[in-house]
Amino acid sequence: MHETLFTFPKIVAHYHNAPLLVEREQFLQHCAERGYGRVALEKIAWLLRIVAQSQLATQRIVRRADFDQMARPYCASTRQILIHAGTE
Repeated sequence: MHETLFTFPKIVAHYHNAPLLVEREQFLQHCAERGYGRVALEKIAWLLRIVAQSQLATQRIVRRADFDQMARPYCASTRQILIHAGTE
């Protein structure tokens, strides 16, 4: 899925080398099937990589409050998508 979103091999490799590749790809495919556009999918891919590299990825149970706290440093639109993607 990342190959269809990003054209530069180094960028694709960056996404492929992040944790939870299979799970992130599955979620991106799910979003694509639900009609998300390319720009939204690129942003979701970026956010999923952030989550996969965070402490949240090691927790068995993640609450919405955990995503709220993680999303605080980002702008409002990024926070909204991060929380949506994380709790979908």
